[in-house]
Amino acid sequence: MTPMSVVYDDPEITNLSEGLRILPTVPHPFLRIRYTLSLKEFHTDPVFSRLVRHENNGTFRLTFPSACASVTNLRMNRACRMVTYYRDIETRYIQEIQVTRHTHLFLQQYPSTEITIYIEDDKDLVLSFDLYLTQKAGLTQKAGPSKL
Repeated sequence: MTPMSVVYDDPEITNLSEGLRILPTVPHPFLRIRYTLSLKEFHTDPVFSRLVRHENNGTFRLTFPSACASVTNLRMNRACRMVTYYRDIETRYIQEIQVTRHTHLFLQQYPSTEITIYIEDDKDLVLSFDLYLTQKAGLTQKAGPSKL
């Protein structure tokens, strides 16, 4: 977890584009954005419209911009299956992790991380999560995605 003393939190930021725009002016190493994303209306955000892929079988794939250091506190308005995959550095095996609100994705260490979301009907799914943006591309974490 990132100590609050190094996190800049701006409740005025309403979309990811604004967060990326002000990131160079943030006086702390991390900018936290509490973000809400509707999978029916993801195309309205100019950044996430390029990062969400919808497949015809009810599957969505969600990736994150390179300035994203981590994603935490992922919540949804209804139940669905969300998973992510990563390659364990020591064993080299690919592992599947069930994504829950306790999952912490370390995107600096695993920049190609994506969340796969499986939806069985055509009702909207609204996700909310904390994005921690950083200008420091060299930051790394020792562990992969974790369930706390």
